[in-house]
Amino acid sequence: MLKDLGQVGLWLSEQGLGAADLDEGRLNQHLCDLRKAGRRRVAGPRGLVPLLTFLREAGVVPAVQVAPSPAEVLLERYRCWMESERGLSASLHDGV
Repeated sequence: MLKDLGQVGLWLSEQGLGAADLDEGRLNQHLCDLRKAGRRRVAGPRGLVPLLTFLREAGVVPAVQVAPSPAEVLLERYRCWMESERGLSASLHDGV
């Protein structure tokens, strides 16, 4: 795993990136680049999950950015429309 970490670090440097730029997409790109370079034994993306998890827990790599689902986007657009066009706003219930 230390060898994989070293290779990822070198690859990030070659790309002009830092550790904070590392995510699943960049790890996949790194693995693709290794394969294109003719490396035969290349770990799969799942093999690098522990590395990425460790770096996230250590605060080196930002947490996963979860994109909103299409339903969440639609609901947010509807909420904005209700507020702007209909003059409605969310009500706060005090449990009554």
